[in-house]
Amino acid sequence: KNVSLANSNISSGINAEYGVTYGISIAEHDNEGRVITAEYENFYLVNVYVPNSGQKTVRLPYRREWNTDFLAYCQNLDSKKPLIVAGDLNVAHSEIDLANPKTNTKNSGFTPEEREDFTKWLDSGFVDSFRHFYPDKTGAYSFWTYMSNARARNIGWRIDYFVVSERFMGRIAASEIREKVLGSDHCPIMLLLANPGKDLKNEEGVGGGENKKKNEVENDKNVEKKNEVVNKNEIENEADEKDSTVNNGDEGDKEVEKENEENVEPVNDEISEKKNIEGGNR
Repeated sequence: KNVSLANSNISSGINAEYGVTYGISIAEHDNEGRVITAEYENFYLVNVYVPNSGQKTVRLPYRREWNTDFLAYCQNLDSKKPLIVAGDLNVAHSEIDLANPKTNTKNSGFTPEEREDFTKWLDSGFVDSFRHFYPDKTGAYSFWTYMSNARARNIGWRIDYFVVSERFMGRIAASEIREKVLGSDHCPIMLLLANPGKDLKNEEGVGGGENKKKNEVENDKNVEKKNEVVNKNEIENEADEKDSTVNNGDEGDKEVEKENEENVEPVNDEISEKKNIEGGNR
């Protein structure tokens, strides 16, 4: 499937920072080789090809088992760090996601059961990133059958997704469908990450609420401490000035005048010397 993840740090050919795993540790599913997970410092990237329910939905019972087990797998990862799930999910979630919803309610990919399972997934703290940016866009599809000139007529389905942990959406700059790219019955989809390497531990939702409040309290304390030091210094300086004035009296004034005269003299010498040079006296 044509899926691309674009940013300055991640591209085709660059290995995951913390390793790659295959499957979801359930043999019944892993025998079909449908899941690859790459772990990065601040998130997981899960590439998946969800089972099709088959002609006349003969595999729908198995598909529902898969849905349950894969959701549990994603939730387990999400408990550690955010994740991005990318791939062919073989479901058009809403009527807006396919050209002919009324005639496909009993067909694989648009059964009430498959759509309900996908809704449960989204209700578990995950976001359909494309619909986040384009909630009402129609005619946006990623798959067209080769039959009946469907692509030219844009009779398609949107079944390829980037599903993202809700708390990671602040890092998502764009989610796009490249419908003009030919070469398959699917077209590429693209997710653009903004600053993906930023540490999320100080963000809301990743232990961030507590850390953020803790940092705010510490900052407030530091500001108060600095203000106390400044106020103390100001009071001491004022006291020193008063003592100096009382003790010195007229003599202090004379010394100040003398000091001012001494400070002015070099400036006057420079001015005089400058005038001489300008007048030709060297």
